[in-house]
Amino acid sequence: MTSFRADMTFVANGTEKPAFITQEYGTPSIRRGAFETRPVWIHDGRVADEAFDLDSHGFALLSHTSDIHDFENPEENTSVYYEEISAIVRQYLGAKHVYIIDHTIRYSEKKPGERRVVTHVHNDYTEKSGPERLREHVGDALADDLLGRRIVQVNVWRPLTEPVRVAPLAVVNGSSVPFEDLVRCDIVYPDRVGEIYELRFSAAHRWYWFPEMHCDEIILIKGYDSEKDGRVRFTPHTAFDHPHTKPSDPPRISIEVRTIAVV
Repeated sequence: MTSFRADMTFVANGTEKPAFITQEYGTPSIRRGAFETRPVWIHDGRVADEAFDLDSHGFALLSHTSDIHDFENPEENTSVYYEEISAIVRQYLGAKHVYIIDHTIRYSEKKPGERRVVTHVHNDYTEKSGPERLREHVGDALADDLLGRRIVQVNVWRPLTEPVRVAPLAVVNGSSVPFEDLVRCDIVYPDRVGEIYELRFSAAHRWYWFPEMHCDEIILIKGYDSEKDGRVRFTPHTAFDHPHTKPSDPPRISIEVRTIAVV
């Protein structure tokens, strides 16, 4: 099956500024604003006629075998995996510096203290929060210098169970998303307020997924680009329920690493 229809959750037109409010880390968020579920066509990225890349589409599929044996071991992640991810992003973008912001492990079947897969269409940063996140990470003095150069935020997504059949990841071709379809949304944590983009539905958006992903594959997703020269700057994405998922299929576990590159 190269194309099929599946439901996705979008922000509704005319809503107040949406927000996800977390009272305590690890607990479910309270959702503010109106959202709607719409069926969309999703196409098989493995058989697409085009080769996907960050600037033209906002995402790219790469092969990468990690030296990590236990991704749920924080020490291995920060000492080994962060270096691997930095090298991948640096080489792909030709970046001078790559800063690792953080990482998140997500589960399709949540247990206490674990984070669920995200099932609403979103982009991790906005025109406002992309530069702010770099400033928070490196401090005002260094940020003032770095923000004069091209800044690119990239998420690196990897499945930790294989093949991925439950809650797979869908990404939209960012070139099919006009800026006015993006809606600012507050992410309210106990100690800070972040901002992401939600997405309004449009039949013109072009959605893709990569079936049967394995642990030696990663997806790069561009969340912000300071360049405004026509290249893709934001890439909404979401987990979704595949219509052919079987009860016997293994739950999804995945890791995403957020990076900011200075090019």
